[in-house]
Amino acid sequence: MRSDRSLESMIQRLRYQNTADGRRETLENLYSALDESHEQQPAAGRPEIWRWSMKTQTGRLALAAAVLAIVLTGITFWPFGGASTARWWLGSPAALGQELLAALDTIKAVTCREQMVSVNADGSEDVSSTWTQFSISKDSYRRDIYDGNSLREIQWYIPDGNDMIQTGVRFDLKCYGAVRHKGSFGEMDPIERMRACVAQMDRAQRLLEERTIDGRTCVGFEIQTLAPGDNPETRASRIWFDVETRLPMRIEHSGLPVTGDLKCALTIVQDQFDYDPQLPPDTFIPMEPPAGFVNAHPDELQQK
Repeated sequence: MRSDRSLESMIQRLRYQNTADGRRETLENLYSALDESHEQQPAAGRPEIWRWSMKTQTGRLALAAAVLAIVLTGITFWPFGGASTARWWLGSPAALGQELLAALDTIKAVTCREQMVSVNADGSEDVSSTWTQFSISKDSYRRDIYDGNSLREIQWYIPDGNDMIQTGVRFDLKCYGAVRHKGSFGEMDPIERMRACVAQMDRAQRLLEERTIDGRTCVGFEIQTLAPGDNPETRASRIWFDVETRLPMRIEHSGLPVTGDLKCALTIVQDQFDYDPQLPPDTFIPMEPPAGFVNAHPDELQQK
């Protein structure tokens, strides 16, 4: 006979919310689905059925079997719910992707922080002291790169026809320079990274628990994002959305390989999003190099 513990484990693998409210919602969704193709059970009898199904071993097994039957017969709940204006995140992943992309299209400017976290073989994490503050407009972006509290470098990415001009100033090495990227806008800015991630919502594997981020209630999704050679057990993107604005509030790209180190992986974290930043007018205008700075690539100076 199946134990209660193994039964709970099986249900959890079906992406079922293991809370009192979640159990009731799951059961009600189950009844709603069955009502579409079977004679409706009187609503007054459902509380008694609930008590029977959850208090007896046979009842729990029957409930689990019914839930499994719904999943296998193709009645779509992700996870066991339909899309609604109140709980929009319960819709199908493919439909959610289009809805969230539409929310991203409303962005006019945004700032966010990006950090790298090294994940060691034993699961311990080391957060890099180097981090980036992104500022993004509709056609340009800027990276302020810090080592701890010290501003090390500023990079500006400005379109020039079909090309992009990247201008940078390194304060630690006292140098500056510019490079043209032909036929591209260069490195993906955070908005494009968000779009690339959200566009893969049809590959979402798991609905994450609600959490409060920067004072906002958020829901999250785990999305499988594999490239050739990636480890499917570790590579994933987790992205949390503000339930009100449907805009990203935290993004984690985990399981990224580290060159030359098979035991370590990287997680890139983007957070502290501000979708109404009060950016100065000269934010995307490259600064004049300070006096005494030389026009040279940082690698040239570091090799000396």
